[in-house]
Amino acid sequence: MVLTSEFAPKDIYTQIERTGIQGRNLTFIDDLSPDELENLFFTAEMLEPFWRSGLELLRHRILCTLFFQPSTRTRFSHETAMYRLGGNVLTESNP
Repeated sequence: MVLTSEFAPKDIYTQIERTGIQGRNLTFIDDLSPDELENLFFTAEMLEPFWRSGLELLRHRILCTLFFQPSTRTRFSHETAMYRLGGNVLTESNP
């Protein structure tokens, strides 16, 4: 996917709402229906051009994560994604 002149930023927000996961705590992949998963992957595909072009879509946003068990790979992947989109991360790994 490439950002084109007719792309409107509201499109990404509409797509995020369409995932149906805003405000939900996701612990297990089984918490998502097949349609929710498909929408989530489509949304991720829409976000890719933003980090490739250096646009800070999530600037001034903070992702808070809480890990009850060691999960370095998961923590790093979440942090990297947030930083690539211009956001910040607060992590608690020893609650």
